[in-house]
Amino acid sequence: MVISLRKFFALLLTLVILVSTCAAALAVDPSLGNFKPQREYRDQFTDVSAADWFYSVVKLGYEIGLIDGTSATTYGSGSNVTLGQILALAARLHSVYNTGAGSFEQGDPWYQVYVDYAGENGFLLPGLDSYNRPALRKEVAAILANALPASELAPMNTVDDDALPDVKMGAQYADEIYTLYRAGVLTGNDTRGTFLPDSEIRRSEIAAIVSRMAIPGSRQARTFRSTAVFLHTHLAPEVSYVGGYARFYRAVQGITLIFDGSMSSFNVIDLTSLVLTRDGSQIDTPPLTVSKIIEEQQETVVVLSFASKLSDPGIYRLTGRCSGQAFTTNNLLVEASVSDAPASQDALDLVNIQGTVGSRSLDDDLEMIYGIDVYFSGLQQSIYRSDFSLSLTRNGTEVEVMLEEDWTRGASVDGNGWISTWYSFDFEDKPSQPGTYVLSGTYRGKTFATQTVTIR
Repeated sequence: MVISLRKFFALLLTLVILVSTCAAALAVDPSLGNFKPQREYRDQFTDVSAADWFYSVVKLGYEIGLIDGTSATTYGSGSNVTLGQILALAARLHSVYNTGAGSFEQGDPWYQVYVDYAGENGFLLPGLDSYNRPALRKEVAAILANALPASELAPMNTVDDDALPDVKMGAQYADEIYTLYRAGVLTGNDTRGTFLPDSEIRRSEIAAIVSRMAIPGSRQARTFRSTAVFLHTHLAPEVSYVGGYARFYRAVQGITLIFDGSMSSFNVIDLTSLVLTRDGSQIDTPPLTVSKIIEEQQETVVVLSFASKLSDPGIYRLTGRCSGQAFTTNNLLVEASVSDAPASQDALDLVNIQGTVGSRSLDDDLEMIYGIDVYFSGLQQSIYRSDFSLSLTRNGTEVEVMLEEDWTRGASVDGNGWISTWYSFDFEDKPSQPGTYVLSGTYRGKTFATQTVTIR
């Protein structure tokens, strides 16, 4: 009996990649000539929603005739697949690619024709113990990587040898696994590219592998480096908050190193030629130890702590080399004890209106006036609502506003050592009516005017 493998694929589908997202629909661009659209996907699988990461690959695989559901209305994305089913899928891929046809005459057992075909065409794995057991991810990668010519799996991604945390070169089927990563077929299940080679695989995952093998335009760009590349470093402060939400840097706790790529350890001996200064004068650099290593997306953050905190007031900066690469940190301002002395009127630089569109960022589509931001040159210890006299107009007409008692404060120093202090006040009643607003007033007798803003 001749049965279309496409119908049989309701039983088989899986593989091992885990895409972080495939939300956008994939255009069918059958650059592998024999894989062509055959039918339209009409969202008939009720267990596959547009919000699922695998929606677009299920749609694509269905439309080019490589996958079906477990029924007319379900796809069964969480089900695993057997070795026999994977061999049937690989036989289908190989046959359609080479001849344009994918039908096989089944016998007893049903999978024997696919086992024989795989053996004849070089993608049958040696030593398989059973074709009815669930396939492992590494086995799926090894079978499918050999179902198409090497020329159709040309590298598009940089994936260093030994870059995958759980698949090192020399491991079983590592060559095939790395081939599929480099070709953009596999992406891993986290930002480090973790593969889980000894785990079973699901039909949702096989939909992605099948679609990407057949349609190169659906493959994914990823980079995995075996050695993380040093990017930059900065001094890490100890932060204190006091009344009115004033933020002060009380001490330098250590440094933070940022690397492009994944790393599990860091050796402090890779930091050399360290020179620490306070207010431009060199001081002793306390010993550093690794506090923690954090992976964020495709970057690694290494946090190192000084043996003793640097709490003397002043501007700190560290220079040195990390693995031979020179760096200079930010300037970090450690402040003295807080005083109640109000900010000098002569130090007032700028007053701006705070606008919000759901956050406190001034935007073309301004919806509300939130308050004011006040900037001073130099280090200013305190500020008071009573120091201000404000006048807000909308289309030339006075609008009554009053500042809330609390404020937010911060002080910073730029790369040239210039210190500034900023304060943010909120209005008690926040204007939101459409119109053109202008704020003017005085700070301890010094007049100012803000920019003009418009709520549409």
